Amino acid sequence: MHPLEMTNKTEEISVYVQQLIILISIVLWSVMFWYGSTYSIPQALYGVFFLGGSVIIYSLFELKNAIEDNVQYRSLLMATLGVAGVIITVLSYVEYENMLNSRATSPETIHYALALCVIFVVLYLTYDAFGSIFSIIVILTFLYAYFGPYFPGVFFHTGMSEYRILEVSVINMAGMYGRLTQVGATMVAPFLLFAGLIKGFGGFGVMLGFSTWIAKYLRTGIAQMATIMSMAVGSISGSAAANTSITGSFTIPLMNESGIDREKSAAIESVSSSGGQILPPVMGVAAFLMADLLALPIFAIFTAALIPAIVYYVIVANGVRWTAISCLNDGESLEVNEETATNIDDHPMVTFVPEMPSLLYGTQFLLAVAYLLYSLGVERQPVLIAGNRTVALSIILGIIYISVDKLYFKNEQPGIKESILNILSLVKLGIIDGAKTTAGIMIILASIGAVIDILLTTGFPTMMSLMLSDIAGDSLFILLIMTMVTAIILGMGMPTPAAYLIVAILLAPSLTQAGIAELNAHFFVFYYAILSAITPPIAVGIIISSSISSSNFWRTSLEALKLAIPLFILPFSFIYYPKIISPEASSYLLGSLYGALVLSALLTISYGLNASGVPFTDLSNRKHMFTYKGALLAVGIFILSVPIVFV
Repeated sequence: MHPLEMTNKTEEISVYVQQLIILISIVLWSVMFWYGSTYSIPQALYGVFFLGGSVIIYSLFELKNAIEDNVQYRSLLMATLGVAGVIITVLSYVEYENMLNSRATSPETIHYALALCVIFVVLYLTYDAFGSIFSIIVILTFLYAYFGPYFPGVFFHTGMSEYRILEVSVINMAGMYGRLTQVGATMVAPFLLFAGLIKGFGGFGVMLGFSTWIAKYLRTGIAQMATIMSMAVGSISGSAAANTSITGSFTIPLMNESGIDREKSAAIESVSSSGGQILPPVMGVAAFLMADLLALPIFAIFTAALIPAIVYYVIVANGVRWTAISCLNDGESLEVNEETATNIDDHPMVTFVPEMPSLLYGTQFLLAVAYLLYSLGVERQPVLIAGNRTVALSIILGIIYISVDKLYFKNEQPGIKESILNILSLVKLGIIDGAKTTAGIMIILASIGAVIDILLTTGFPTMMSLMLSDIAGDSLFILLIMTMVTAIILGMGMPTPAAYLIVAILLAPSLTQAGIAELNAHFFVFYYAILSAITPPIAVGIIISSSISSSNFWRTSLEALKLAIPLFILPFSFIYYPKIISPEASSYLLGSLYGALVLSALLTISYGLNASGVPFTDLSNRKHMFTYKGALLAVGIFILSVPIVFV
């Protein structure tokens, strides 16, 4: 075949795959709205369908990429996995009742074959989407379950047969079809669609524009823009790696061009991006998982997270300011100019650029978020219903705002057909982006579900908790240190939902047994699961940011740790000042006072670690400078620790 004909054929096939992606995405979201309106099928069966749809969508996306890159073996593999996704979904649907009944009887051969197929497909796609680290953890979990009798000491258990592993992982509507998959389909999916629509309707462009507008009035404007952007985008994306990639592709080159060292610009972005997931009102995927584990309304999680989130970002903003200033000469500034603001329009994240002012156009998204909070906090609607209504409202508001933008700001009067096509194209972008993100999240949740259910069956979390308690003895502080280190190690290299769930299941029980409230214990390990993204040697956020900045990984890690050390201290306040994260309104005044105390202490520590210029440049030698900085660190620790005895 002639090369030109082959190219045309490839493009034709790619178009067909794209159309299939759109069709499957529409079907998936339609089922979500139908289920949220009727609840006419069991939640487990709905989860089966949603996971299957996610497998198909992910495979189709990768198939399209492989076709466009002309990688034949990968095209064949992804096409096969897509077909497998259809088969396992249909079989799981047909055999649903029999699989449930097998808990009392015994599974049939077809159920074991189906379980093997589900495990293989989900595990491979987990590896494809998230790399080898978590995939290895899943495999090691299976091996631990099977070879339990050969493990020494506290890690000994009676073992699970290969048949029992398949039952727990899939057949009993547990594991990959279990609680986490159902949470993803009912609580997480609507918000990922909402995030996709925000992107489709130009929400990320508005965020960039708003951040740029604020940064115009700050001396360290470009550096602070990374913090502001990460705060907004990270709350939606719920992933340190994704957030660093999205915002860092724009902010890091700007910081480099403005004179900030490559290592420092990469460090600023990675630290800022890691914290977006703790900012209400969305907080990414992990917040919904926490709400499910603790059986709390999601609004309670948002409320509890507010004060720590404020402390977090004030600390980051302060550290970023001093880090940026250290790269400036007297009188210089990093204010954002008009040329920089114009470059926003060309960023790949920006799908739609309205002529309407960002502040005015941004009210579209603020109104949708406000309605979401009203539905969850006042009406107490189920998350799926509130999420579906918010999605519908965001589409309606998007249509209204786009029409107003064209008529009154662009002075355009497009025909009805053109207007409909423009609006549909933006909705399509949102639907596809939401489906793509949801597919990856559902796959990782299915894998985590298998890991957790197998570990619970073996009794591993209980053994882990007893081991930590025995080592720590009666010392709460030692227990917290051990939990912190273990949470960081377990979270390295993993996406936040996986990292949080692993540490929550394995480590939080040891804290609750020590008398710590469940919510406080979960927030403690949650923060360290997030901070693992900037903790070497496996610091995913720093790996991505240093790659974008072309900086040295280890020097970037050092700069990131200087910014983040106060943040590693912050979770201890959740234990010693528990009212800081209380979801109860009656505790907010006391929580705010404690928050102010913790903030003052951490600001002092941050100042000692990152400040430059006067008085530091006026010190006679480096010895005096380190003495001064050491004194600031000591004062910060003193402020933080002394009042504990009165709490």
